[in-house]
Amino acid sequence: MSDQTVLYEAAEGIATVTLNRPDRMNSITDEMTMALHAAMQRADSDP
Repeated sequence: MSDQTVLYEAAEGIATVTLNRPDRMNSITDEMTMALHAAMQRADSDP
């Protein structure tokens, strides 16, 4: 995702997923839903 509306970070066994659309009060778009799903899949497969 080029505009990075969903951020993913993993450290020490903890995954942090951040909605990053403060200008729109983090209202969810279809694109964000897909990115959030991808982040959850990534967290699921990350040891």
